[in-house]
Amino acid sequence: MNISEKYKTFLWLQPKAGSVHAVQIFRKFEFTDYYNVNGEIIYPKLTANHHFIYPWNHKSYTFLCTTRNPFTRILSFYKFNCKNPEMWNPNNFEEYFFQTFKPTLLSNFMFPFKNRIPDIFIRQENLLEDYSKVDFIKNSEFYQSGEIEKLCQQKFNHTDTISNPQEYYTQDMIDYIYDKGKKYFELSNYSYPF
Repeated sequence: MNISEKYKTFLWLQPKAGSVHAVQIFRKFEFTDYYNVNGEIIYPKLTANHHFIYPWNHKSYTFLCTTRNPFTRILSFYKFNCKNPEMWNPNNFEEYFFQTFKPTLLSNFMFPFKNRIPDIFIRQENLLEDYSKVDFIKNSEFYQSGEIEKLCQQKFNHTDTISNPQEYYTQDMIDYIYDKGKKYFELSNYSYPF
C-alpha cells in the first residue's frame, strides 16, 4: 500500500493504469510503500507496485486511485502478456480476452473496490485535470510552477501502441465489458473510447 502520513492520503496504483507515471508525481509528496512484515511496519521508497490493503484508519484518510479506460487497459494487459507483436491481432485478442476475463474476474477487474470507493480517480487520460483535484498537489510549488504539467505530457510506458485498437473489440466484448462494469463507468466517467 502507498501512503503519505503527512497528507493523510493513501493511494492504490492499479496495474496498467499509469502507475509508473504516478510514482514520479507522488514521490514528490512523501508517499512511501507501507509493508507489515511479521508485525514490523516498514516504509520503503515508493515503487510502481500494485499490492493493496486498506490502512486500519482508512476512513480518516483520503483515498486516491490510478485508473484507465477499461478498453485501452485490457488491450495493454494483452500486449504485456503477449510479448510478440506479430501475434497481436483481433482473433488472438478475442481468445485471450474470453480466456482471461471470466465473469467474476472481469467484475473484480472493473470494480475492485470492496470496502470503499476512491475519493479521487487519477485517470490516465486526464492526468493534469485529476491531479488538480488533490488539494496538496494543486497548492504545491510543483503544480504552480508548471513542472507537473510537463511531467504529465511524458510517457513512461508504451503499452497503448496497437494500431487500430477499435478493430480488436467485437460488439459481444463491448457489451460484456459494459455489463460487468456499469458502476465503474458511471463513477469514472469513461465510455467506449473509439
